[in-house]
Amino acid sequence: MAGYIVTFFKNLVDSEGHPFKTTQDQFELVSSNPQCAVESAIERFANARHIGDWTLHADSIELRAKA
Repeated sequence: MAGYIVTFFKNLVDSEGHPFKTTQDQFELVSSNPQCAVESAIERFANARHIGDWTLHADSIELRAKA
């Protein structure tokens, strides 16, 4: 099993109109493969916010292998 870090981001715009990403949440997971890690993180993210669709609170996901 491998370790993964899954981060959820929201795209925002600053007061001068410049876009930037901000972290909404981050999960460290141990999983048999990257896809399972992402699916588990999505479920945790949505459950923590009591929402059915994670895209209501985030715009993108980043997956990194834990060193």
